[in-house]
Amino acid sequence: MARASSESSDSKIVDVVTYHGWGGYFFEDLEKIRAEKIAPENRYHTATGHDRYPFVRSPAPVVGLGLKLSNGRTFWGDAVAVSFGGKSGRAGPGSPALLDVWIRTKLKPWFVGLPLTRWLETEAAFLLEFPDAPAFVRYAVSQAVVGGVSFATNEVPFKMMARELELPIINKTIPLHGSSGADWGGAVDRMLARNIPFLPQGQFENIDEQIGVNGEHLLTWIRHFKTRANKFSYLPTLTLDFHGALDTAFNHDLALISTFIAAMAKEAYPHRLHVESPIVGKTLDDHAMRCAEIRKHLTSKSPDTRIIADEWANEASDIDLLIRTKAVDGIHIKMPDTGSLSECAKAVLLCKNNNIFSLLGGSCTETDIGARMSAHLALATRPDALLVKPGMGFDESHSLLFNEMARSVSTT
Repeated sequence: MARASSESSDSKIVDVVTYHGWGGYFFEDLEKIRAEKIAPENRYHTATGHDRYPFVRSPAPVVGLGLKLSNGRTFWGDAVAVSFGGKSGRAGPGSPALLDVWIRTKLKPWFVGLPLTRWLETEAAFLLEFPDAPAFVRYAVSQAVVGGVSFATNEVPFKMMARELELPIINKTIPLHGSSGADWGGAVDRMLARNIPFLPQGQFENIDEQIGVNGEHLLTWIRHFKTRANKFSYLPTLTLDFHGALDTAFNHDLALISTFIAAMAKEAYPHRLHVESPIVGKTLDDHAMRCAEIRKHLTSKSPDTRIIADEWANEASDIDLLIRTKAVDGIHIKMPDTGSLSECAKAVLLCKNNNIFSLLGGSCTETDIGARMSAHLALATRPDALLVKPGMGFDESHSLLFNEMARSVSTT
């Protein structure tokens, strides 16, 4: 990137600083939780047996990086991996200490002296210089860049991003997508009370109890959900995130899995059904092939049901492959696994251009900075839904995201 002398000296980066903090939730070893049926109260001190993080549920550390400008302002981005990092082609959490050293010894010398007045140009130069930086680190750098550029150009971040992407500016909020984690009771009721359009994306931790033989426990829950939902004056989409649990429940039999998905859709009617990651392939190609087979089975049984990719839908090239192989009806774009905000924008537009449902999402481990920037990117690129994050409490993060969008679209 050219270090143009014509840019205002107030917009030049004079330092890159760091801090160490905490994400909104925990890293979790879901496979071990399922295999050993570990109770929630025991997860905080049960060893994982791998070196990604020490315990089955470990607090997610954050390394924040700040771009300090000559005008005295510092703009921050937070680097933290997703809750299930290290699986399905995702970057693992890594070492906060080593990341801090990399920021100070590699990133800082490159950034210092650069003007911070153009988003896409700055990101493109950064991606070219550091192509091997983990996706969640690229995401963090981008958060800081967008914050600085929007300040330098005196624009609300989403309007600045829309302008640079040459997209129309639409002053309308994006539908929100709830995530209840293991709280299939109270969190779901609170989502319904707030009329969340997509919910609850609950976590399946005990397959025997939550799904049951031939899926009878889950079908019972869906009937109970409909009764609860009928008390409210809207018709949300029922979205279930399996993280591959149907593979275990139905012994990897794609025909049985497809039949059960159709049964869920029938039980859920008139609510539409979204099924996220019913299976998880061993590789991206294997995942695409098996998901495509499920969709083929569902074509006649339940054509309105959407199969949503989460696992293996990491960077834009992965998403492109899943779309081209007709493996999915929608993509959960997990922003810390996709990369910078410009890379995430590319993923959203890839879905929109192919008439694929797009959920601009991420992870409960993120922070308020990442959540706010995801709200602005959503307003700029117009995905079908925006995931409520960070954390697993729902109400606080719902307030954060909804209000950030509402304030932003209210500006002139």
